[in-house]
Amino acid sequence: MFGTTSTRGSLLVNMVLSGYAAYRTQLLCYLKSCGREEWHTVNLWVGLDSPDSCLAGRAWRKNSKHRVSKEKKSARTKRSRRSPMKDTGTLKLTTGGDREIVMTRAFDARRTLVFDAFTKPELVKQWLLGPPGWSMPMCEIDLRVGGAYRYVWRHSSGKEMGMGGVYREIVPQERLIYTELFDEAWYPGESLITATLVERGGRTTMTTTILYVSSEARDAVLKSGMERGVAASYDRLVGLLASLATPVTEKGASPS
Repeated sequence: MFGTTSTRGSLLVNMVLSGYAAYRTQLLCYLKSCGREEWHTVNLWVGLDSPDSCLAGRAWRKNSKHRVSKEKKSARTKRSRRSPMKDTGTLKLTTGGDREIVMTRAFDARRTLVFDAFTKPELVKQWLLGPPGWSMPMCEIDLRVGGAYRYVWRHSSGKEMGMGGVYREIVPQERLIYTELFDEAWYPGESLITATLVERGGRTTMTTTILYVSSEARDAVLKSGMERGVAASYDRLVGLLASLATPVTEKGASPS
């Protein structure tokens, strides 16, 4: 509650002493942003039994309900933006902030193998294919900071799709940071991808965070159902990692 020596207090006291009725419209407009304590103070100054006091109380209650409604709506919006999680099999997809998509997937393989599968063209071409019907005729990777990569996919119908980017940070077996831009952009702007690998007990968890130029771009990607293509690729990667981890024995030799 503010006192009569404050700026607001002085203004309100002057209004009340000068005749509340004459300043009622101005006072009510001024108090729309006030809290319960300030309204209570005005009621005390005006007189709890006066008609104007009742009017002030009704105005405050109406205003406070409006505030509560807005706060609840804002909280729901923030929650929906923060964590609309999707679980596609073992792929977890959620959001971070207003412009990020975060994807998490665990693999039963050491992170050296997972890192190789993401950075060696001969391996990438075997699993990063999205839904059935696609192949990757071009996969070029210059794995160094400032180096570029280039992917081109071709569908069985003949349609092609290309994209590429530049590596900004490389920590072998731990982290990759790189840009991504499609030839025929289906979302606005260039995205920045951070992929981290954490290994525990021979099992590697990969977390991929994609930062978009705007919340509109991020939301457009979410609505596209892109997680289905990612999930299909990761499922294919599981089989590849299993084959890489299995020792190859010579013909006629028995495994030890």
